Order: sequence, then C-alpha cells, then structure tokens
Amino acid sequence: MSTRASANRASQQTVEELAPTNEVAVAISALSFGQSPRLVPEDLDHARTLAEVGQALPPILVHGDTKVVIDGRHRVLAARLRGETSIRAQLFHGSEDEAFLLGVRANTTHGKPLSLAERIWAASRILSTKPELSDRVIASICGLSPTPWPPAARPSRRMTRHSASARTAGPDRSPRGSRATRRPT
Repeated sequence: MSTRASANRASQQTVEELAPTNEVAVAISALSFGQSPRLVPEDLDHARTLAEVGQALPPILVHGDTKVVIDGRHRVLAARLRGETSIRAQLFHGSEDEAFLLGVRANTTHGKPLSLAERIWAASRILSTKPELSDRVIASICGLSPTPWPPAARPSRRMTRHSASARTAGPDRSPRGSRATRRPT
C-alpha cells in the first residue's frame, strides 16, 4: 500500500473519529471565535432566526484548550441574543488543523451551508496544511465534487479568500453570491 493511500485512509478516519462525544456547559463569555471558512463569518439575520427558535439548539463544537468555537458561531450569537450565559458544547482536543477539518466538515453537512467559494477556499487551506491528502479526500471533507477539478477551478496552495470568491462569481454576481445590480449599457 502506498504511503499516500495510507495517509488518505488514516486522515479520512481521523476526520470522522475526531468528533467528540462528550457534552458540557460552557460559559459564553469564555468563548472566542477563530478563523472561519466563511467569507462573511457572521450573518446576524441567521443568528436572529436561530434565537427565535423556541427550543434548545444543538451543542456547539469548541476547542477544549483554547475555547475557540470550531462550529456553532451563529448558535453562540443566538444564545447571546436570548440573554443566555452558557451554552451546550462538545469539547475537541486536537490540533488547530484538525479543528479546521472538523469545522469545514460540519458546515458542509448541517446548519447554514458553506457557499461554493467558501468550500473552495477551505480546500485550498487544507491543501496547504495537509499536502499528503488526495484531492478526493479533501473534496469529501469540503463537500466538493470528487471528480478531477479542471485547472481553473482546482484550489491552489496560494489561493486567498478573495480569489476563491472571484473565481466562482459570474459576470452579474458579486463575490458573495448575491445578485449585483447591473448598469444599463
């Protein structure tokens, strides 16, 4: 078995096995927000919608050592809007790179999904921090097609958030994916 295939299989298992199962209450004031794969990390309308839900929201995912929110930024904002002082959380103990993998995976499978530009940017970051992973594994983590990417769409190790959003924007679309007003010609 090749080293790359072994690394891909181990990493795929790792992403799924990294998710913690323990749940604790964490003081909201102890939490901080780290780097997000989102172009616009906070959508206050989405947080307000979550705050209006009359039932408990799913637990957030927090890095156990640093108390940085890995997944659940909008749920934290919603809890603040509700006036809550603590929130249910699962604690993750691992590296920042592993935490990023978990956060991306979580945001491609539930809650407010990542846009295509955000998933491409996340893939480029994973390429730079985990170069041993295959395109197929990275695509799976980021919710991208596992088929070979054409050169123009393949995330680059040098890609920035701006280039990812510009690449996926059409001529009449802004980088964030909302319709831009066109000027009459």
